[in-house]
Amino acid sequence: NCLGYWSFLWLLWIPVSYLINRKVYSNWRVFWDEEHLELRRGFWSIRSSMILWFKVQSVEFRQTPYQVRNRIGNIWVYTAAGNLEIPYVRIEEAKMIKDYLLYQVEYRNRKWM
Repeated sequence: NCLGYWSFLWLLWIPVSYLINRKVYSNWRVFWDEEHLELRRGFWSIRSSMILWFKVQSVEFRQTPYQVRNRIGNIWVYTAAGNLEIPYVRIEEAKMIKDYLLYQVEYRNRKWM
């Protein structure tokens, strides 16, 4: 009887987990324009992080073995105040975003302090 209860909870967890992951994934948004990069994410409440182009110090593209097989990866943007991760980006889009970020960093000649 106890085994049946736990197996029922396990089977119930599969659709609940799917719905939670779908909600989290659907809330990921990346915006950029001439002045800044903005990342919105969250489940219950939407958090927003914004980085001005001239404050970016470094950009990195990382992949796990799973991401290599599926041709996706994560972009890490570093500033003096911290870092920002843009996860699960297709390789073609990641290269475009990374190149645009580096172009904006080199093109802008503003002091960041």
